[in-house]
Amino acid sequence: MNDALSFVTGPLFSFSIAVAMLGALRLVAIAIIDIARSMETSGDLKLPWKDILLETTSWMVPLGRIFATRRLFSVASLMFHVTLLVAIVLHQDHILMVKQSVGISWPHIDRYVIHVLTVVCILCVLVLISFRLFKNSGRALSDGMDYFLLLLILAALISGIVASKGINPFSHGTMLIIHALCGNAILVLIPFSRLGHFILYPVLWTASAIAWKFPAGGENGTGGTEIR
Repeated sequence: MNDALSFVTGPLFSFSIAVAMLGALRLVAIAIIDIARSMETSGDLKLPWKDILLETTSWMVPLGRIFATRRLFSVASLMFHVTLLVAIVLHQDHILMVKQSVGISWPHIDRYVIHVLTVVCILCVLVLISFRLFKNSGRALSDGMDYFLLLLILAALISGIVASKGINPFSHGTMLIIHALCGNAILVLIPFSRLGHFILYPVLWTASAIAWKFPAGGENGTGGTEIR
């Protein structure tokens, strides 16, 4: 049991971190190449930075959309991203694993705060799954990967909080292994799913806006990088 836990939190975690980082760098590199190619074919190099900043901020903090339609879904989606990111990045044990893997660390927040954020995130995931299952608009926007990612994240959150509280029918080590495996899978999937879009959105949106303004074909409004 100890050997398995050491493996999933050691070598396997390092591998997952490497895949996530290399995959993210690939997305950024593709975006930069698209920007360079698009601007190279255009004589107008004036960039709409104000529009880009407003659109990026509007997407990351969608206050206007929250009070327009689908309020519960919009609030749950925003809270899901915020609580998940904070719970992952500022968890003391996660920071220790990163330090052991790549040698860097940063301040953490109190475990009680992490537990509260985790519970909030679990509730948000349940709302998002319900929206995708029971609303026609949600089903139309969802595919198998969307459901898989939400269930994977839900498994990671539940196994993490259950293991930390010691209230599970399995051994503590078993729950930690399940939690670590789910976390590693999430890391590996970041560059290849919508999870990466939240983290890399400012860069990808900038590339999309520039490529749209300066398309490779030389005609505004066509071609370029597209955020999916």
